Amino acid sequence: MDLLPQCLDILQCRAFWESEEKPTLRKFLEFRLSAGDLKEKATEYSRYKDELNTISRYYAEASEFGQKVVELKRLFKASLLVYWISLE
Repeated sequence: MDLLPQCLDILQCRAFWESEEKPTLRKFLEFRLSAGDLKEKATEYSRYKDELNTISRYYAEASEFGQKVVELKRLFKASLLVYWISLE
């Protein structure tokens, strides 16, 4: 993704966001696994959510890029719902 430099500077997984044109939770987890730094599921879900929230602070929801972030958040919420259901 082509993010603003000041946004990239505060992301924890900068390399992922710089290298991925169409990020998803799955790609994020695969990236973390390949980096050898994958933690437990709840921790990684929280990290991904925090990264999306950080990105959204730099882009208005009405902008094209902001809409991409809104969609990523929607997909994340759906993934989280599936995760919680699978725990039952």
